[in-house]
Amino acid sequence: PQYTPIPKPQDTPIPKPQNTPIPKPQYTPIPKPQYTPIPKPQYTPIPKPQYTPIPKPQYTPTSKLHNTPIP
Repeated sequence: PQYTPIPKPQDTPIPKPQNTPIPKPQYTPIPKPQYTPIPKPQYTPIPKPQYTPIPKPQYTPTSKLHNTPIP
């Protein structure tokens, strides 16, 4: 009988699943909030109250009571 070779089953290569690269999420930099410097309150110097000197009461010497000698 004629020898008919059994055909080897064709090795069908399993197709590798296509590696779809995960897209990196686009890095959107958070904008730094603009630093607005707090304005320093303008220093208004407190005016010193004008020193008005209290006038010294004029010293009027009290006339000594005349020591009238008792007779």
